[in-house]
Amino acid sequence: MGITVIFNVEEWSILRQTLTHSIAMLVYFPIAIYAGWMPATMLGRALFVLNYVVVYIVIWFSCKKYWERKARELNEELKKRR
Repeated sequence: MGITVIFNVEEWSILRQTLTHSIAMLVYFPIAIYAGWMPATMLGRALFVLNYVVVYIVIWFSCKKYWERKARELNEELKKRR
């Protein structure tokens, strides 16, 4: 569960939840450096961070589109039942 509880704060917008989650994940970077998962060079670290950001954005937009489609399908189903 951990840090994903941020997404359970219903009063927050999805943007605020996502930004808070991504900032909280910054703890991951020192761990990645210490564990040797992140290259020691500045270019390697920059590419690691860039990869993190790109993957995060792709996953976020994929989930956003999925839930938009689900909401649209539910709304269509509700219209049919009326």
